[in-house]
Amino acid sequence: MPSLYEILNNAHDGEGMTALGREFGLTPTQTEAAVTALLPAISTGLKQSTATVDGLSNLFSVMGQQQDLQDMYDDPETAFGPEGVSAGKDTLSAIFGSPDVSRAVIDQAQNFSGVSSDILKKMLPVLAGVLVSGLSEAREMQWVRPPGAGSPIAADQFGRV
Repeated sequence: MPSLYEILNNAHDGEGMTALGREFGLTPTQTEAAVTALLPAISTGLKQSTATVDGLSNLFSVMGQQQDLQDMYDDPETAFGPEGVSAGKDTLSAIFGSPDVSRAVIDQAQNFSGVSSDILKKMLPVLAGVLVSGLSEAREMQWVRPPGAGSPIAADQFGRV
């Protein structure tokens, strides 16, 4: 399973970080700082929220109900548009459980990254949505090693390459 950072880097045909920075008017250094500040909280939130059957069910429910969430990994227009932001906010609700937690994450990330809280507030739902969309896509893929092959190759859930 790829890391959240790898998922983001691979989003939008390998332009995930660049697209994120461009959308929010950040330099590559600022984008890197913002993402580096936000990813640990998202990772921890995902781990905690999916540690129970109810939490996992809640996240799967959001993933199933938010059709735009499925497109956020591949389609920057969806990710940065109103539907994507809405799907990302629903995702954050499932991950963090409370708007207060999101605000605390944003405040902490601003202190760490130097990026304004206004930008981080807009970025967080997009980032969460893209990552969960990417996790969903990664879950559907499995890595297989054909007999005699040196490295694994991607295959879908049916083993097709």
